[in-house]
Amino acid sequence: MRQKQEIEQCRKFLFIRHVLEGKSAARAARLAGYSLKGAKVQGHRLMKDKDVRAAIEEGRKQAPPLKLAESQESESSTSTKAPQLLAAMGIGEIRMLLDAIARGIAREEVPMPKGGTLVVRPPDTRTRLKALELNAKILGLLDKDKDSWSSVPPIVI
Repeated sequence: MRQKQEIEQCRKFLFIRHVLEGKSAARAARLAGYSLKGAKVQGHRLMKDKDVRAAIEEGRKQAPPLKLAESQESESSTSTKAPQLLAAMGIGEIRMLLDAIARGIAREEVPMPKGGTLVVRPPDTRTRLKALELNAKILGLLDKDKDSWSSVPPIVI
């Protein structure tokens, strides 16, 4: 039961982040990992949730809309926008985002090569492993000083 609550908390967090980016409720719900068929209804329900509403209003007061998708478009834009994005997020938010990616809850929009339409899909294995590695580093599990991890070879992807 606790795991379901954690997953729902991650989904709500992702929904709030995508709404703050300026996405519609249905699109934010799809990207947050809710069912593709019921995303419109779930987005509407979440927008009526008083805790979600309060978080969205608070986020809008604190900073202008964040564009996470733009920061992932190219390597050059990632290096310039990543510090701005991380500065706007607290360590708890960063860990929750990494957790959602590692669990495969977070979704991304990928354009199809020929048609140009966007397809919503979960993160690939490489991205999920990287999220796990970053989360472990934040928690201090991958410090060189600790004996338990000294014999484990680094993950190269």
